[in-house]
Amino acid sequence: MPGTEKFMADLLAITASTNQSEDQQVEAATKLAMAYTANLKHSLDKWVGKASGDQGLISAHNAIIAEQNRHPLKSPAWRVLHAAENVIGDQKINLRPSARVPGYNPRS
Repeated sequence: MPGTEKFMADLLAITASTNQSEDQQVEAATKLAMAYTANLKHSLDKWVGKASGDQGLISAHNAIIAEQNRHPLKSPAWRVLHAAENVIGDQKINLRPSARVPGYNPRS
């Protein structure tokens, strides 16, 4: 997925940056992930209700976790990747349709 590859390249550039503090890198990674998910959500509107609709988020999430596993736990790079992972993970959950049936109450 080209969008995911560009996102990961940009994210890795943030983690490799020596011009920013860890806090600045975390903030930049969070903003990048939020922009990526917003763009992806906009393009996914046509996919709502289809099984592959959130494939981009799944691909990005898996790529971030794979990259996180290459770094020592709680290292600066791991923390920057973790910030992006949290944003992507939250959006993965928010894009899924509710499993509840409207108007159905099993207790009535």
